[in-house]
Order: sequence, then C-alpha cells, then structure tokens
Amino acid sequence: MNKLLPVLALSLTISFGTVANESTEVCVKYSELAAEIMSSRQSDMPIAKIYEVLKGSNLSIALLKKAYKEPLWASEQNKKKAVNEF
Repeated sequence: MNKLLPVLALSLTISFGTVANESTEVCVKYSELAAEIMSSRQSDMPIAKIYEVLKGSNLSIALLKKAYKEPLWASEQNKKKAVNEF
C-alpha cells in the first residue's frame, strides 16, 4: 500500500475542534483512515507495520485492532466489500 503511510500519518495530526465543520472533517479523515486500515488488512499487511505508524493515537489503534479481528478474504469482491462495510 503505497498510499497507506501518508494517510495513516494524518491520523496522528487530527485534532478535535468544536466547530461543526471541523468535526465533519475529522469524521471524514477517520473514515478514510478506517478504509485504509481495512484495505491493508485485506492485503495481508502485518499489523505491526501499521501499528508503528499509528502508535500514540488511541482511536486509530482501536480501528486497527477491530480491522484485524475481521477475516482475510480470498476474493477481490469480498475484500472490497469488507473495506466498504468497515
């Protein structure tokens, strides 16, 4: 996943704002992060590799643990479905 590290690195800089627009942006960023994490899971990337990038972000680590509890699917169709549903 070439685009994984930049997206995951963004998770370390996300701050929670009090303005509704900022909250929406945070939600979108975490949604993108969740999709990247599940995509990495479905690509059989080692969890330790992603953890090293995410360390220090509790919500990101929680997403990582949840994604890696999900099965690793064999078909591309099931992999895409897992990413979309996550």
